Amino acid sequence: MLSTGNKIARFLLGLLAILIASVLLALGLFLLVSGGNCSPGSAFFNESLPASGEINGSGNDAAGGRGLIQPENIVSLALPAIFGIAPDVNSSQAEDGTQQAVNVQEDVPVPIKIEIEKLSSEVAQAVAPIQPTGEGPLVLIYHSHTHEAYRQEGDYTYVEVGSWRTGEQDKSVVAVGELLAQELSQKYGIPVLHDTTDHERNDYNNSYPQSLKTIQKDMMQYPGIKVLIDLHRDAYTGESGKNDFVMVNGNKAAKVMFVVGTGEGKTGNGFDIKPDWKENYKFASAVTEELKKSVPDLIKPIRVKTGRYNMHMSKRTLVVEVGHNMNTLEEAKNAIPCLAEAIASVMLEGSIT
Repeated sequence: MLSTGNKIARFLLGLLAILIASVLLALGLFLLVSGGNCSPGSAFFNESLPASGEINGSGNDAAGGRGLIQPENIVSLALPAIFGIAPDVNSSQAEDGTQQAVNVQEDVPVPIKIEIEKLSSEVAQAVAPIQPTGEGPLVLIYHSHTHEAYRQEGDYTYVEVGSWRTGEQDKSVVAVGELLAQELSQKYGIPVLHDTTDHERNDYNNSYPQSLKTIQKDMMQYPGIKVLIDLHRDAYTGESGKNDFVMVNGNKAAKVMFVVGTGEGKTGNGFDIKPDWKENYKFASAVTEELKKSVPDLIKPIRVKTGRYNMHMSKRTLVVEVGHNMNTLEEAKNAIPCLAEAIASVMLEGSIT
């Protein structure tokens, strides 16, 4: 017969076993839901922290805004990617039963979230065609983060200036932008200026103020520019990103995503001059729907954030991420014909709600 002391010891051991089992069960459920790591996101595309003395209100964008954390360290250290930090996902039912999802950064003010919900309830936003106003380019393509590159594989190698970054423009996002410029101009007759100015210049935190200067210079020289396209590539923290592509005409193509900045700023005070985010959202939404017509899985939900990303310079600004660092340059280029077709369709023909 067990003594009272033994009974108490057995009871305590049993209670401890139950507690351990509960913790393990909770951990297992968490890993099952979360996939065990951060969701794919844009760690290279974050204006959330002030940089270069900017406190999100002086009229100039904080350039990437990661303070002392350098871009080449984000993914290699497996730090949480900004898109992977529990974004709000709103999904509105359209009249035809389809869903249009939009990822909204958590700190976007509630009134703006309500406006986004209203806008995203329409499958295609009303966008008027854009006609050239004279000689010169109608579209300006540039790269705020000029050094962004893709996964090195096979013959695709480059001299690194950081993880997945290079100053070799024929190996970086600049090469993807050049292909987009060629597609728009040669196939659709849209005059394009592709400005390959290096906006990082060993100072990543100053990239957006630098690209703003480029935009202002080019628009002063070519007043007919109506559409701005800042072409980036996204970031991914897991090896599974190597399988993140869709098949287009028998080729692997990287996925595409548009980012829309509201200009509210991380502190809530915002920038002196805010973008017309509704018009930019409509434009991105219209292009998104055009892409869905040809390859539905090629386009990701629009991401709405509190940054500005120089989108105040035009009501027709597209900040676009073509693939991520676990895609290859070839995969990124394979997405461009579809992207160009969608942009050209909206520009030349417009869209209706």
